[in-house]
Amino acid sequence: MDLVADTRRLAYGSMADQLNFLAADAPLGSAELTMMMDPVGITPGMVLSSGLNVYYVVNVIAAEKKVVVYPTYDNSHADALPAGSAVMVRPRVTDWQLFQNLNWEITQLCSPSNGLYKVASWKSSIDVTWQTYDVPVEAQRMISLLRVRCRWPSTPDIWSDLDDIMFEHQQDRNLVKLKRNLPASSELEFIYKNSFTQAETLTDDVVVDCGLSESMLDIPPMGAAVKLLRTTESRRTQIHNQGDSRRAEEVQPGANSSGARELERAYQNRVNDELARLISNHPVRIGM
Repeated sequence: MDLVADTRRLAYGSMADQLNFLAADAPLGSAELTMMMDPVGITPGMVLSSGLNVYYVVNVIAAEKKVVVYPTYDNSHADALPAGSAVMVRPRVTDWQLFQNLNWEITQLCSPSNGLYKVASWKSSIDVTWQTYDVPVEAQRMISLLRVRCRWPSTPDIWSDLDDIMFEHQQDRNLVKLKRNLPASSELEFIYKNSFTQAETLTDDVVVDCGLSESMLDIPPMGAAVKLLRTTESRRTQIHNQGDSRRAEEVQPGANSSGARELERAYQNRVNDELARLISNHPVRIGM
């Protein structure tokens, strides 16, 4: 939810969307919303947003402060909402759209062009017979192995890196094969690059549930805001239907695209900063 708010601020500079509030609980898939305040400004054909729910307004019963809606608009959720929930009236962008954009940005951080990742590991006792080690289920979609460490019997408090030529990650079989025998009382630790995980709800913790580090939390909102700025410009340059027209005194043509380019440069600089941090903590090893 914090990243959703950050993205909206980066793209639009303020939180000026009109709000109303639910006067009564809205059950799962509800097609009728009872508002706390008069539904002034709400008209048929308008979109309402609350959490990951997006509603298309079908009718307004002003005397009863009720709004008849079509739920799951834009393939959104139709979750139950408690009384008091905030409802955005014709928002510039819905939380559902921001949520989807942020999830896409989180997964894109692990792309080859960005190169970021979560560091994870698993441990295993020595297999003295075959020297093969199954990759656990949670690690089977790893990007790659960073290193393999061993804790020798004579030094139980010290972990030593194995040379890269001493192990082989067989991805098709989901196992790691050691190329030399190790003492039976040793312990292995496999450290790997793991992909970030998409959020499932607005209350997910981006560090705990998605795997980003605290220092990376400003990056996904920047990437999502770039897309919003470009979308805004494209709406204003449609030759068939200019749904978001521009008055002469307003922002000049191309200004949103220019702002998107500046924000994209800042975004890429932050990605490079975090990549340098990861490389510093886990240096690339050559000739080992």
